[in-house]
Amino acid sequence: MPLLRRCGPPLKARWTQYSQIALGGILNQIASWHSARKHERIREAIIAIPKNERNDELVSLLARALNNEDNYSGALEGLTASKLRIVCQHLIRLL
Repeated sequence: MPLLRRCGPPLKARWTQYSQIALGGILNQIASWHSARKHERIREAIIAIPKNERNDELVSLLARALNNEDNYSGALEGLTASKLRIVCQHLIRLL
């Protein structure tokens, strides 16, 4: 049974219980869904994770799923926000 189905609804409220332990399982599930071209499932699973808990890999996988659904502006918007956050973090370290 896929990890996200075992987590049960609402995944968003329960995500912090799984955090880093579940991340590996979720990434494996996303890879499986990507191979099966189930981009909507990928999008729904990642969107269920609170924005402040998504790492750069999840942001990029969400952008890939949106791109595969022909939502190019949504994919670009997510990547742009992620890139801006990375640049800001780097600048703060330099100060």
